[in-house]
Amino acid sequence: MPTEIARARQLLSHLVSKPDATVEDYRTLYEEVLAHFVLPDDARCERVVVNGVPCIWVTAPGADYQRATIYVHGGGWSMGSASGYQELAYRFSVETGSRVLVVDYRLAPENPYPAPNDDVLAVYRWLRNQPEFERIAIAGDSAGGGITTGVTLALRDAGDTAPDALVLLSPLVDLTGEAASLTERANVDPLPAAALVQQMGGAYLQGRDPRERAMIRTCGSREGVPSRKMIFDETGF
Repeated sequence: MPTEIARARQLLSHLVSKPDATVEDYRTLYEEVLAHFVLPDDARCERVVVNGVPCIWVTAPGADYQRATIYVHGGGWSMGSASGYQELAYRFSVETGSRVLVVDYRLAPENPYPAPNDDVLAVYRWLRNQPEFERIAIAGDSAGGGITTGVTLALRDAGDTAPDALVLLSPLVDLTGEAASLTERANVDPLPAAALVQQMGGAYLQGRDPRERAMIRTCGSREGVPSRKMIFDETGF
């Protein structure tokens, strides 16, 4: 794993060193990063369409088919794919004992807010209506963690049944790029995170104010919000 992480870091640094890179350039390089994490042979993967949204079920041996984790991938709202996140989903399946459904949500800038969130909401609501699932969690990293938080708040505000748990991996919950975690730790981050949040967040927001209530991803009041685990990397990667 250290070799894969080193190569991934190298590719990400290369990615942000190209000021004239297009969205497609970013997507291609990001998929190259993800390709360094190889899916084990005993993983069971199945492409499905859930409530109109393409997804991939990833299941490790011994997983409980009555438990599901919806995984929302990262990638700055503009990159990433369900296919590229299968290896991480497999690890989630191993650790949680659940099946993992990776959502191939629509990407910005072609599909700005609220399209990515709407896709995750559609998947969650469909799963909730399937009687075979006793417990449903939602997990996400980076921008996917921000979408996960936003979706959970939308469910709460709509009076829907909340997820049984949340797992947020370094969630991107501040779209202004001004949060202390971005500015004060810039020296240990291998990427110019604040600049990327402003650039890619702009593509996601398409002119919306990042400070308006719908864009603020912090959970605020805990009422109606499920138990959640947040994981941050103190080294920046």
